[in-house]
Amino acid sequence: MGLFGFSKKIDPNSITGKIEAVVNPKKSAQNPATVDEIAVLVDASETGPEEASKALFKSLKSFKPTKQILALELLTGLADRSEKFRPQLANQTFVDFFYVNATVSWVDVTFKAKIIKAAQHWQNEYKGEESFVPAATLYQNIMSHRR
Repeated sequence: MGLFGFSKKIDPNSITGKIEAVVNPKKSAQNPATVDEIAVLVDASETGPEEASKALFKSLKSFKPTKQILALELLTGLADRSEKFRPQLANQTFVDFFYVNATVSWVDVTFKAKIIKAAQHWQNEYKGEESFVPAATLYQNIMSHRR
């Protein structure tokens, strides 16, 4: 329930609704929404990439490591399957968030390891693409910080 008893009802069939269901640790196991299904919704909507990005970032900022991991896995899956979503990886807000969370000591170790694994995947996947330089160099930046 929101402030003063009001809450914004999210359509469970919307991009945000599907993402929230997938990253909910209590519901993700029985959730029928798949990465492919969400990618189709994102690609079909003019504002789909931004909506998905906003919903994923909200989940990544959660204090629950399981939710963060599910959101990171979904983000990686969407980037691999959706041409329209992929440029969101180059968003400096995402890159900065992942860098900080991979390099500070207080972040959950499993989430940190998943970030590093995803960053390595992005480096291999987008190495030669100029528009993806922030995501492609994230792994290198994290590793140089850890030395």
